[in-house]
Amino acid sequence: MRKFLNNILPNENVDLVLRQILLVATLLVVVNFGAINFWPILNVLYFDLLVIVLLFVIRFTQTAFYLMVFLYPFIGAQLVVGNFNAPIVDWLGMLVLFVWFIKAVIIKKENVFSKKYLPVFIFAFIFFVTVLISLLAAENFAYSLKYFLRPILFFYLVFIVLPFNLIKNEQILKKVVRVLLVAGVVVAVLGLLSVFFSSDVQTIARAEPFSFGEFNPIGGNQNAIAEIMVVSWPFALLMLLEKKGYKKQNVFLLLIGLFVVTLLLTFSRSGYISLLLQLLILFSFTFKKKIKPRWFISMALIFMVVPLALYSSVWKNVSWVQSSNYNRLVLSEISWNAFAESPWIGHGPGAFQDIVGNTFVFVVDFGDPLDSHGFVQKILVEHGGLGLLAYVAFLIALMLIFFVAWSQEKNKKEQMQLLSLFIMYIGIIVFELFSTSYYLSRVWIPIGIALAAVAVYKGKKNELV
Repeated sequence: MRKFLNNILPNENVDLVLRQILLVATLLVVVNFGAINFWPILNVLYFDLLVIVLLFVIRFTQTAFYLMVFLYPFIGAQLVVGNFNAPIVDWLGMLVLFVWFIKAVIIKKENVFSKKYLPVFIFAFIFFVTVLISLLAAENFAYSLKYFLRPILFFYLVFIVLPFNLIKNEQILKKVVRVLLVAGVVVAVLGLLSVFFSSDVQTIARAEPFSFGEFNPIGGNQNAIAEIMVVSWPFALLMLLEKKGYKKQNVFLLLIGLFVVTLLLTFSRSGYISLLLQLLILFSFTFKKKIKPRWFISMALIFMVVPLALYSSVWKNVSWVQSSNYNRLVLSEISWNAFAESPWIGHGPGAFQDIVGNTFVFVVDFGDPLDSHGFVQKILVEHGGLGLLAYVAFLIALMLIFFVAWSQEKNKKEQMQLLSLFIMYIGIIVFELFSTSYYLSRVWIPIGIALAAVAVYKGKKNELV
C-alpha cells in the first residue's frame, strides 16, 4: 500500500496519508452501524461514496483536477443522482470548483471575483445578460432558468475559470496536457476498435464510439471522436515542440499521426473542414515569409475546393449523408421560422428542442426532437440576435487572446507553441458551427487549458480580461 501511494503521490507524506485513510475508514464504519438502522443499505453506500469523493477532492484537489481532465471526452459516462443525470466529469468538476472556491476565499483570503481569476469575464457577462433577458420569453421559466445555470453558466465557471486558476505554472501545465493526450489516445483506440470489430456491415467502415454492450463512454456518433481528435493533435504538437532530440519528439509525432488518421477515419465532414483549416493556418503562419501571395491564394482555394470535391464525388450519394443533409435542412428551416417570431431576445434558454418537438414534420420524419447542429441556429432561436452578437463577441475575445499572444511572441519555440493553441481553438470553434457540443466539456476544457497555457507562457494572467 505504501509503495503504491509513493508512486501515485510522489509529493505527499505517505505515512500521513495512510493515517488519514485509516481515520476516515474507522469513522465511516462507526457511522454506518448507526445509519443502517434508519436508511436503506444502498443510500448508506451512496453516502459513503459521496464522503470519500469529497474528502479526496479536498485532500488532493490537483489530482482530482487531473482526473477531471482525463474524463473530459467521456460524456456517455453519466451518473444519476435522484432526478439529475450528468456526465461524471461534470459532477467531479462541480466538486473541484466548490473546493477550490472555499480554499481560495476562506483559507487564502483571495478575491476570486477579480478579473485576475475570471478570464474574458466582461464578454462572458454580457452574454449571460442576454441569456437572462431571453428568460422573459421562456414558456417554461423554471426549465429555462435551470438551463441557464447548467450548462450555460456552468461551462464558464467549471470548464474555463477552474482550469485557468488551477494551472499555475509550466510544470502543472505539462502534466495536464499529458493527461489530456492520454484521454485522446483512449478515444482514438475506441474509435479504431469500431473500425475493425463493428458488427454493423457498412460500405465504408468508419471510426465511431465503441460501445461495451449498452455502455458508450464517449457518447454520440463519429463526430464525437472527430471533435476530440481536432483538439488532441494540436496539443500533441505543443508537447512535441517542448522536446529536444528526435527520440523524444517521435513519440508525439506518432501521436499526431494517430489522432489525424483517426479523425480521417471518422469521415466527419465537420472534422475534415476543421482539420483543413487548422493545417492551412499552421502552414501559412509558419512559412509566412516564404509563401508568396499566389501560393497563399492557391492554398485557400484548395481549402474551399477539396471539401466540395469530396462531397460531390464521395459523400453526396451516401445514404447516411443524404439523411443528415435533410435533417440539417429541416432543422435550419425550423430555426429560421422560430427566429423570425422573436428575433431580438429569442425564446429562452433550452427552448430549441421543445420547438423542434412541436414541429409535426420533423417528428414524423425523424422521431425524437434533436438539438441544433451548430451554435448559430441554437443561439438565434434561444437568445435572439442580441444573444448571438454577445456570444460571437465572447468567441472573438478568446480568439484574440491566442492570436495576440502568438503575434507578440519573439521566441521562435514559444511562438510555435502559442500557434498550436491558436489552431486548436480555431478548429474546435469551427467544428461547433456544425455540432451539438456547444456547452460540453469536450469543447471548453481544452479551451480553458489553452487559456491557462497562454497565461503561463506569457506570465500575464491578470491581463486576460
